[in-house]
Amino acid sequence: MIAGDEKVFLNDGLGTFVEGQSVPVSEIGNPHAIAFADIDSAGDLDFAITATDSRNWLVRNDIDSGNWLRVEFVSPQCQAGAFGSKVSVFRIPADGGAFVGMREAKGNTGYLAQDEPVLHFGLGAIASVDVVVDFVDGSQVTMPGVAANQRILIDECTP
Repeated sequence: MIAGDEKVFLNDGLGTFVEGQSVPVSEIGNPHAIAFADIDSAGDLDFAITATDSRNWLVRNDIDSGNWLRVEFVSPQCQAGAFGSKVSVFRIPADGGAFVGMREAKGNTGYLAQDEPVLHFGLGAIASVDVVVDFVDGSQVTMPGVAANQRILIDECTP
């Protein structure tokens, strides 16, 4: 999704994006940015479009794209969101152990917008995964066999 563009592109799970349904944006005056969050706790990413010449828009995503996983974490230095850390998700070894995806925790995502500090992974038909978190201090946490369709908290805070 690009701020101000009606087209929405969906990841087909094979490394390409296909055009999805459109979002009516003609009433958005001077759109600037998009921020993503799961506002309704449905396991899909909803989004807000910020604008300077009209009201901001909140768009609820109701597309069912299969299983998902949301990862919230706290760094060993007790920083909520653990910005700069990377989360990688793999199929469990019994399913081939293949790489599914990686996300980096960021403190900002653009002008006038900030994504929710929870990392979202669309899993499609995958029912469980291994989760690996690489913190910026070099430490690593591995959680094997995490079931899909849940929000997990990885709290490594050691005050």
